[in-house]
Amino acid sequence: MKPVELPGWVTEAIAPPRPLDTGGELLWEAGATLAEGPLWEEKTGSLLLVDIPAGKVHRLQPDAPSVSSLEVGAPVSSVIPRAAGGLVVTMIDTLVSVDDDGKSRIDLARFEGAGDRMNDAKCDPKGRLYAGSMSTSGGFTGSLYRVDANLEVVALVSEVGISNGLAWSSDRLSMYYIDTPLGTVDRFSYDPGTGDISDRTVVVRIDPGFGAPDGMCVDTEDHLWVAIWGGGVVLRYDPAGVLVGELEVPAPRVTSCCFGGDDYDELYVTTAREGMSDGELDRFPLSGSVFRFSAGVVGTPPVAFVG
Repeated sequence: MKPVELPGWVTEAIAPPRPLDTGGELLWEAGATLAEGPLWEEKTGSLLLVDIPAGKVHRLQPDAPSVSSLEVGAPVSSVIPRAAGGLVVTMIDTLVSVDDDGKSRIDLARFEGAGDRMNDAKCDPKGRLYAGSMSTSGGFTGSLYRVDANLEVVALVSEVGISNGLAWSSDRLSMYYIDTPLGTVDRFSYDPGTGDISDRTVVVRIDPGFGAPDGMCVDTEDHLWVAIWGGGVVLRYDPAGVLVGELEVPAPRVTSCCFGGDDYDELYVTTAREGMSDGELDRFPLSGSVFRFSAGVVGTPPVAFVG
């Protein structure tokens, strides 16, 4: 397939991290409409993330401090390093590779029946890509897919509302998953050899009056960190689904979180401004920003896509 030309990365300096009264730091006052998919990129010591409707991939270097941005030409819902070099991103219904200098992209695979658009994605411990789609009209027309090393796309779960957080247990026998409208964190039995999942059960149920579960990550103690859209918090749950911790975020629409930093003991949190009124933005002007917290525990490093 013919590559599509891109404009390349554009880098700009940003303000240094600023301490928050509630703890943690304001890392980047991005003003993003829908910042999502944070993932630590170890080789560059930076945080990858996307602004979905803007069609932008960002590489945030906290210690510079600076951000490099790349326009990919269409809404982009996730970004993940590729073992062969460059990055892979999920777009409307396609998995796309982006070269290192951001000058071109090429389609790798298509997600059939992907609903309105793709959403969250992450790699399992073997480097297979799990990517979900969503409905933008409130229906359950999305799916969860797996992309294997040979770029074969396998549909795993159908009738999904908004496919979101993904995480794997340290024993590699469980996969955790969020379909946001259901208000739950679910656990599947996971086969590390084949990547297949089965036996779906509810581990955590979020009161809808409190918010909705969105992105998610896991620490080395097998505790889940769940971003709560509408709740202005990241909640920490033990493997049995018991709430054991909470981080307050000065933006109500918390979209996702990940561990990063040299020792993976920092929690990076993305937020959104999408759908907020002028009055809400006056109350929460840092909506759409990226934050950093000292987690007090160590997270699991991300895995690059092997395809």
